Amino acid sequence: MLVLSLGEQALAYGLHVHNIYTFAETPFAVGLGYEVIAAEHLHQTIGPMFCYRPTDPLNLCVSPGAIFVEDEVALAVHLEVTYEFNLHGVHLGPTMGLAYNPEEMHISLGLHTGWEF
Repeated sequence: MLVLSLGEQALAYGLHVHNIYTFAETPFAVGLGYEVIAAEHLHQTIGPMFCYRPTDPLNLCVSPGAIFVEDEVALAVHLEVTYEFNLHGVHLGPTMGLAYNPEEMHISLGLHTGWEF
């Protein structure tokens, strides 16, 4: 994914992975997410994820957690919107994220890929 740091006005590459469990017959899911951004300083964020699917292709997630940058740790929150298409158990679609912590805020755009198991 491509990440724009609003504080540094810089672009970087990132990767966000998560494992989510969807409760049967409900639009709700919970899981654990991890994000890494390869910028001037390596950013790593981990936290629980809480997701809601208001319609079948649209998925909204929030992930409060901790961000690790060099020797510092801070609280952070990550919001993610994904529009996914299900192709024989493989999910594909555009995704957009917004992350905030006391030091910075960034916006990310990318391709969501996933699979059901």
